[in-house]
Amino acid sequence: MNRKCVGISLIVLTVLSLACIEQKPKVIESARIDILEKIHINIDGLSSDWEGIAPIYKDSEKSMFAAIDEDYIVIRMDFVDLMPIKENYFLGIDINFDEITDYRIELNTRDRVLSLEKNDSGEWKEIKSELEGFALRIVEIKAPLAVLDGEGFFLTGWIYDNIVKNVTSHFPWIRSLYPETGFDPEKLTKSEWKEDFEALYYIVKYNYPYLWVKERIYGYNWLDLKEYYMERLNEIETNEEFLDLIREAVQSLQNGHTMVFNYKTIEFWRVAYSDIITDEVLEANRYWEEKWEYSCPEVFFCYIEGEYIAIGGIDNWKEKYGIEEGSKVIEVNNIDVDEAVNSIIQKTHVQQDRDKDKLFVDYLDPNFFGENTIFTIKNPDGNTVRKSIQCNSEEPWRELFTLIYGGSNSPFEFRKWEDKKTAYIKVRTFPYGKLEEDRPILLDFYRTIKDYDTLIIDIRGNLGGNTSYGIYNILMPLIKNDTEVEFFTAFRQGKYANWQGRKEGTRLGYTTLKDTISNLPPEVRTNNFVDLSKNNLYFKRSETAFNGDVYLLVDRWVHSAAETFASLSKTSGFAKLVGTTTGGDGLCFTAMCFVLPNSKIVIWIWGGMGINPDGTANEETHTTPDIYFEFGEWKNDEELIEYLLENVIDQSH
Repeated sequence: MNRKCVGISLIVLTVLSLACIEQKPKVIESARIDILEKIHINIDGLSSDWEGIAPIYKDSEKSMFAAIDEDYIVIRMDFVDLMPIKENYFLGIDINFDEITDYRIELNTRDRVLSLEKNDSGEWKEIKSELEGFALRIVEIKAPLAVLDGEGFFLTGWIYDNIVKNVTSHFPWIRSLYPETGFDPEKLTKSEWKEDFEALYYIVKYNYPYLWVKERIYGYNWLDLKEYYMERLNEIETNEEFLDLIREAVQSLQNGHTMVFNYKTIEFWRVAYSDIITDEVLEANRYWEEKWEYSCPEVFFCYIEGEYIAIGGIDNWKEKYGIEEGSKVIEVNNIDVDEAVNSIIQKTHVQQDRDKDKLFVDYLDPNFFGENTIFTIKNPDGNTVRKSIQCNSEEPWRELFTLIYGGSNSPFEFRKWEDKKTAYIKVRTFPYGKLEEDRPILLDFYRTIKDYDTLIIDIRGNLGGNTSYGIYNILMPLIKNDTEVEFFTAFRQGKYANWQGRKEGTRLGYTTLKDTISNLPPEVRTNNFVDLSKNNLYFKRSETAFNGDVYLLVDRWVHSAAETFASLSKTSGFAKLVGTTTGGDGLCFTAMCFVLPNSKIVIWIWGGMGINPDGTANEETHTTPDIYFEFGEWKNDEELIEYLLENVIDQSH
């Protein structure tokens, strides 16, 4: 078999743990394989002859031998998170430190197969997964490994901690961000508040990828706000005020992936960031949850087609405020509503409507604009009223999304128009932990529409989730042509982004690529960004491939993993995009989670800049549809489907 190492960023497999056995295994006799004279791997510039690792055959295939223990080794491949790769890669297993054996683990990244093989007279043959004196076990995933094109291997997670010994011994400053010092929130001082803000500022300055993108969009550089926040820290007196300040500072970074974690979110991500979210951090955030102030307006004026329209509210909102559905806010505190939104860009998350070239918020919260906010509202009958809308202390997003897209708990909706030979799938989210569970449901449906002419896939309102979900459950089963897709991610030069990216196995360096890609943001070509990550995904036609036309319905809510799916669908030629420009912030798989050293507040910051096929930043330009269509009537989710059926599909046939 000819196996060639090419650059990839998401080959995920794991060496997890050692098993204890009472009887020592037999040493398998084998001829020594000629390897490179110097056995070493470079990680972040570190170089050493680590015991038990021989990474490369001389003048032959790339491989790694992981002799963790002279008795036993356990290896895990995580099939769910493994990206579809064109080539095959494999691991070799050395049963003791002194000898490379003729046994290896075969990792077939293309077909996602893990097997044990033996070298029989120069030919590798698959054997059983258990031998006398040697066993292979499949266990839980713990950490990834990534391959660097032509250079070697980057080891992360459990391997990084246990073979390289201790990652924080090489980067001691990381621990200084969240030392186990004990937490008594009532004793936090002003100087400790300032130390926490300095820690946030440091992480952002050297690691956050979007400082320049956001300056181009919003007209300010976040780093220039430091003096403003320091002055406010001198004025505040309570922990509640400190939490509000940190939340505001993080929101003013203007990125949907960048946030202060509330307690519920910390619990969700605790396992993934177990080395950072310790018991002490978890306990501290129980305290902060009690200080967390939510704000949910009693009337939702949601941004739709460039205007802020009343789409619903809480309890008897119509009678209480004399407002009808479809009413529009035209002024806030006697200022044009768009100007008012522009005035709060340093206070809350404000987004960019690329189709209308203006800034917007998803909905109008009176608290965005100060106390005693007055909305000037134009009702559908043309009458104008001025109202002060009250807020409660509930979390607003579930209520808002229910109003916009309905309250269905089903992840899918399937339809067929037999007379038009057209099928429809609504995919509301790409959930974590559901990839394998949902896959048979989707595959069964694909088989029933194999002879149809048209497939509509609706991901409007899909905020993302698991990137692998859309790739494995939609793209890979349905794409009709063997296709290779290439895209890039840009990373900052900061130590924390570097450490976190290596730990997650998503950061591989290709510094020479900067000079070969057109339209890159100018900051990426500077020393502020150390490298690009090249990502190659290979899609092979499957037995459920759809031979007809595919249309992907998108809108501004399509974000993160859903954004990546939309971009890959367009780039690969899998589907034509229909709707409005997407929400952006895709084509990257790395986030940075860190803890403020004194307060233990947990902050999540996006770790890389996804680069579109044309070289622009995905977060800056997003993904544009092939067919542009906005709602003609607000709250009419069917209008785009009807338009597509009557004006595009019928005419094309």
